[in-house]
Amino acid sequence: MAAPRISVVVVTAARRDDLHRCLDELRRHLAAPDAPSCEVLTVHAPDDDAAMAMVRAEFPWVALHRAEARGIGHQRNLGARAARGEIVAYLDDDAWPCAGWLRGLSDAFDDAAVLAASGPVWRGDGTRQFGRLAASPLGRIVAVPDGAATPTGMSPTFSGCNLAIRRRSLFAVGGFDENLVYQPDDMDVCCRLFAHGGRRAQSFAYRETVAVHHESSPGPFRRTLQDRAWFTVARDTIYFAFRHAGPLRATLAAGPLQLPKFARFAAWLVTGRLGPVAFLRCAAKQAAGIVAGYAKGLWRAPRLPLRPLPTHFGATTPPPTARPAPGPGRHRPPQPV
Repeated sequence: MAAPRISVVVVTAARRDDLHRCLDELRRHLAAPDAPSCEVLTVHAPDDDAAMAMVRAEFPWVALHRAEARGIGHQRNLGARAARGEIVAYLDDDAWPCAGWLRGLSDAFDDAAVLAASGPVWRGDGTRQFGRLAASPLGRIVAVPDGAATPTGMSPTFSGCNLAIRRRSLFAVGGFDENLVYQPDDMDVCCRLFAHGGRRAQSFAYRETVAVHHESSPGPFRRTLQDRAWFTVARDTIYFAFRHAGPLRATLAAGPLQLPKFARFAAWLVTGRLGPVAFLRCAAKQAAGIVAGYAKGLWRAPRLPLRPLPTHFGATTPPPTARPAPGPGRHRPPQPV
């Protein structure tokens, strides 16, 4: 059986209803007359039994995989290992593609120079959440106007809820850094891919037709203001700076770039969005995250488990480390390298 051109990987954890909406929309895309050859894989957190049962019952054409541990980098790498397609297209479980998404992705990768592709991310209410973005080595993100070049010294970056990567290139850069359990895993892999492509503008394709909707559903990193991932984001953004800006520049500048959040917390306190206890909780998490970020950046090496694919095998051949989840339904065992 011929390998599909695109492998859509949906990383999910405890969002059964969101995942159902995503897969239901993907089913309509796959039924389109001009749809490219495609497979769909879901990669579940270890305790996601209810969602897995739903997928088996209602979407038997989806290949299910259960991760050994919860973590977006780990789950995305597992999906890349199990994929057979030339292109791995990542969707979050709380995202769903707009009309023409699959066709637009396939067309973008017709150019052999393209290593990654994406497009707009729209909120559920129709407002734009993300457009063209660029990231500095210190992790500062700026919007790039349509038609403008990526600013000097920065790298184009795409949101992980709408991110397609040439599979061979993803393996060549080691995959997603599994030290990043939340943000900025997508920014990190984009920066490494851009460097791998010789920092050529044509290696990243932004297409208006490659659009998704994204609801930003509640989760362990998105609760009340005081329970958001202030610690995790501060820590891992500083870790990102150490990986891309170098130890000296990161030591001097990464921490100060996190300080404006304290002013944001103070503004929320003044306007009544945070009470005194919640304000202290947010500030304490941010401060602890800054300290932890320096420790992580200085002492922890990247965890990049994917290895370049052998040249004597096709780009669509996954290594033997990925295993489909057991249970009923049509499951394709990964082919050995």
